[in-house]
Amino acid sequence: MKNDQDQWLLLDRQLCFPLYACARKIVAAYHPYLKKIGLTYTQYITMMVLWQEREISVKDLGTRLYLDSGTLTPVLKTLERLGYVARTRSKLDERVVVVLLTEKGAHLKEKALSVPEQMSCQLMQRGLSMTLEEAEASRKSFMKSLLVSLPKKREDSGPLRPPPSRFSYLLSYRFSRLFEHASHGPIPRRTPKRHRPTLRKI
Repeated sequence: MKNDQDQWLLLDRQLCFPLYACARKIVAAYHPYLKKIGLTYTQYITMMVLWQEREISVKDLGTRLYLDSGTLTPVLKTLERLGYVARTRSKLDERVVVVLLTEKGAHLKEKALSVPEQMSCQLMQRGLSMTLEEAEASRKSFMKSLLVSLPKKREDSGPLRPPPSRFSYLLSYRFSRLFEHASHGPIPRRTPKRHRPTLRKI
């Protein structure tokens, strides 16, 4: 039983690691293009929401971006200092802080339009191209896979079993295959064995 439990701490058995590595690769791929418009990746996705909504509460913005207040607050402070957004109290509820898109922030959108175009060109140069429809289908598929992989609350107090190794491999493989083309090199992958013991509740 102890040997089986030890497998939980093997890096090659972790579903989170290839996702973490892929995220770092894709953010690094965006860096040279975002640097030209003076934004980090987190600032970029924050502005994406503001370009769409123009006005949104800090709470809803954090929920949309999967960012806690400790991460989002310094991002908003920087964007506010740059003149792209403004923060104010809601007229309906003074307890609510609202983020507003400024005129300067709206003009930044014109410069940012080049970013997805440049990323698309980079993918095509590396032999990977997809239409908007294919990209949207992939995004939905990835999100669905992530939601399926998240553990649900259990009524019993027994230990959670790790996800099947084949599922973990397939999900990480799909991410790494997509993002390795946008990076400077492939993400190391491991070919799974056909039979791997899984932990079961005793």
